[in-house]
Order: sequence, then C-alpha cells, then structure tokens
Amino acid sequence: MSPSAAPETGNPVTSPPVVAVLANGHCVKARSIAERLDQLGVKFEIFDVDHDPRAQAAFGNLFGDGRVKAPALVLGSRLFRNPRTGDLEKLAIRHGLVRRKMLHDETGARYVWPMMPSDAFASYAMRDGRKTVGHIEIDVSLRGSGLGARLAQELLDALQLESGEIRLTCSFLRKVAARRKDWTERFL
Repeated sequence: MSPSAAPETGNPVTSPPVVAVLANGHCVKARSIAERLDQLGVKFEIFDVDHDPRAQAAFGNLFGDGRVKAPALVLGSRLFRNPRTGDLEKLAIRHGLVRRKMLHDETGARYVWPMMPSDAFASYAMRDGRKTVGHIEIDVSLRGSGLGARLAQELLDALQLESGEIRLTCSFLRKVAARRKDWTERFL
C-alpha cells in the first residue's frame, strides 16, 4: 500500500482523496507521516503542495487563510496540521481507516479505544507494584449500546496476559469480571 504521487499532467485535482499527505518538496516530516500510514496499511496519496497548483487549489479551503501549508494530513474533510507521528494510529482508528483496538497509554495510565465522538478509556493507578483499574468510560451518546461491556471484556482479556497483581475498583468492571470464573479468580 504505497503512496501515489499526484500526476504531473492530466485532469486537475477536483476533490481531495479520502487520505492525503501534504508535503513541500522533500519534507522529512511528511515522509515520516507517509511511512507510518503505510505501516498501518492506510491507502493515501501524497501531494507536493509547493510545486502543484492543482493540489493548492484542492486543499486551500481546508486552511483558514486559503494558503496550503505542509506538512499536513487530510482525512476526508478534516485537516491535521503537522500531526505527531505517534498520534497517527489513533487518527486512523477514529476515522475508520484501520480496525479499532485498545491502545495502552502508559504515560497517562490509561487504556484507550480511539473512536468518535470521543475516545473510550479505562484508567488505572500503580501503587506498590499493584495495578488498580478504577474507571472505564465511553461517550454518553454510546451508553446503553452494549459497547461498554464489549470494551470491558476486551480489557479484561488483555489484563489476563499481564503479570503482577491487578485489582478492579470500578463497579461496572467488577460486574463484567463476575461473568467468568477466570476473571473472578484473577481480579476480584
């Protein structure tokens, strides 16, 4: 799934592709964005906006002043100016470009499921070598859909693979853990 360059000749770019990397010449950051998208299996097009007036015209409306700047990532009609390469997987998941999965944010002490309208997460604290999972949350608009229970099950399956003592203080997670003997023995 390699990037394709904007054609030198032919029809003008009339509508932006679903995923585009905007570069200026040999921009190292744009190349790293393209490499990460390729690793994730996301199909995209790359445009040199400094040398392609058609690309400038196609993407100009996404910038407040109408002047296209690079590096940038375009996902549908959304513009992400100079995105961190570490955030690209979350952006790809949120926009349905790759399959949803749980990501571990060790710095924030959270397990995160990137999604729209807002990320779901489970937070934990480490004390004396013990992990205490104290909260799981999904967007209020998704409550009652069964999604929280599915994410809780995914979390508990992942926690089963971790070493060390793990406890659940979240009442919802405790209810879900009570459904299976192996979870009950490990977490309750």
